[in-house]
Amino acid sequence: ALCSDFFSEGCEFLQNPPAGFYPRLGVIGFAGIVGLFLARGSKIKKLVYPAGLMGIGASMYYPQQAVAIAKVAGTQVYDWSLQGYIAVESLWKDN
Repeated sequence: ALCSDFFSEGCEFLQNPPAGFYPRLGVIGFAGIVGLFLARGSKIKKLVYPAGLMGIGASMYYPQQAVAIAKVAGTQVYDWSLQGYIAVESLWKDN
């Protein structure tokens, strides 16, 4: 048994992937490398560009999953921005 119980599901998926999985993974990985190349200079760009390009590449192949992730991420970003606004407003009122 090559896989432990904890990793068995993921390991089985990699041993018997759906058709076209590895070429898609290659395209998504290449998009990340292109993002690193384009992001020369800024550390923030080095985080945003590869992640953004990989996200775009993944969303082309897995649109339903991308929509679900975007909904969750959008809600999370909204919550964070609301918390930040409340924190800034309370600091402003204290001063």
